[in-house]
Amino acid sequence: MRMLRIFRLIRIFRAVRVVRSIQNFRIMILAIIQSFGTLMWVFVVIVSFQFVFAVLFMHGAADYLREEGLFSADARAIKDLFGDIFTALLTLFESITGGRDWHEVLVALLDMHWTYGSLFLVYIFFMTFLVLNVVVGGVVKIHSCTSGTSL
Repeated sequence: MRMLRIFRLIRIFRAVRVVRSIQNFRIMILAIIQSFGTLMWVFVVIVSFQFVFAVLFMHGAADYLREEGLFSADARAIKDLFGDIFTALLTLFESITGGRDWHEVLVALLDMHWTYGSLFLVYIFFMTFLVLNVVVGGVVKIHSCTSGTSL
């Protein structure tokens, strides 16, 4: 009889643990849903900055390819990285998210001109340390407001 009570007690503890984890899951889902508005504006800001830099780098790539032609390895690399707006945006996105080593992109831009390499370093610094950290701070603020805790 005691063994039966112990098994029932263990089942009750399991149920309490599951309910607790469901409560935490519900809080996380609620925080994600409440952050959609902020995330939409973050997306707009990030794409806007990326678009400006993509146009600058495409302009430089077009000038470089016009002067050098498409036959050198450097020119092919630049065309692969900044050949059109979509590849330029993808290259810039990959550079800040770890999908592409940004040093590889920096070397290609330095082959074009040192000013493009410098602009790319400004882009990496700005996006990594300013914009993405503001995004994380905004999401954490929303989450802390949702869960009722203060930081």
